[in-house]
Amino acid sequence: MSYEVIVTPSAQRDFDRLPDQMHSRVSDRLRSVAKEPRPPGARRVQDMPAGNYRLRVGDCRIGYAVDDKARTVRVWQIADRKRFYQQMKRRRV
Repeated sequence: MSYEVIVTPSAQRDFDRLPDQMHSRVSDRLRSVAKEPRPPGARRVQDMPAGNYRLRVGDCRIGYAVDDKARTVRVWQIADRKRFYQQMKRRRV
């Protein structure tokens, strides 16, 4: 059974800012997260509540929270590596 992927408005704006070639790669990765929310490349985000992970897609990072009870994956940030870690400190989930 798959999870529902919910993209927050701020993550959607991040996604819209990505270069065109990254759109399909990130979209494919989000579809795979719906099937397996903790794939082998997922890492737990330090200094964040439990259930928050990040995935690497080239130079981009996808930040998301998994809720196993509701079976949802809430994407809270999509950005290039440098910007991801700078903004993550401001976007406490």
